[in-house]
Amino acid sequence: MALVPRSEKWLFWGCFIALITTAFGFILRIFLMDGWAKEFNFSETQKGELMGVGLWPFAISIVLFSLVIDRIGYKTAMWFGFACHVTSLVMTVNAKSYEGLYWANFVVALGNGTVEAYINPVVATQFRNDKSRWLNILHAGWPGGMVVAGLLALSLPESMAWQTKMWLLALPAVAYALVLAAQEFPVNERVAAGGSYGDMLKEVGALGAFIIVWLIAVELSRSAAGSLSPILHGTIVAGVAAAVMFAITRSL
Repeated sequence: MALVPRSEKWLFWGCFIALITTAFGFILRIFLMDGWAKEFNFSETQKGELMGVGLWPFAISIVLFSLVIDRIGYKTAMWFGFACHVTSLVMTVNAKSYEGLYWANFVVALGNGTVEAYINPVVATQFRNDKSRWLNILHAGWPGGMVVAGLLALSLPESMAWQTKMWLLALPAVAYALVLAAQEFPVNERVAAGGSYGDMLKEVGALGAFIIVWLIAVELSRSAAGSLSPILHGTIVAGVAAAVMFAITRSL
């Protein structure tokens, strides 16, 4: 007998808990930032970089999975997001340097973007006749998760090691994996309606591709610290991506 029954209700609440997990990851890093700075002796600028890398990689996974999610399936995306959350947690608690923390934050942001890439279409498909209401209820998981995670973090002793506090992230992560693993995910709305993949890409077009790829490429270049300036590197990569998109879609 399955631990969690298969039903549309459980599918929705699994997505809700997955969004709570993203909020946990975000707020716990804010609470632990001063402890990290003290232990690893990094600057205010590095604090800002750590906060940033906990956000911008979100764009990479939400864009990439949005492009392929109807082909690989929502459940595959769910397991990838869960793997990112668990991997980031292990990387964080075992970090021995600023660089270790940086890449741990990078991975959790990838997981958060993946969560957004599947929970939104799943809930929109589930409640296709009442999307606005249910998507609003779903996204209450973000502020709600921050409140719950913040209260849990505040309830722990100040003397407790930050590594121990970080394990709070495992609570919602394991919960959503258990719930969603038992569920049957719906077919993507576009696929069910017979809409073509090309028509979907036309909605983005060459200009959309340029903006998206430029923003991602600039930050990746900044992180890699290559010989080209991030702005120039981003512009070259985005220009190529826009040209390819226009060749495919003939749409700006």
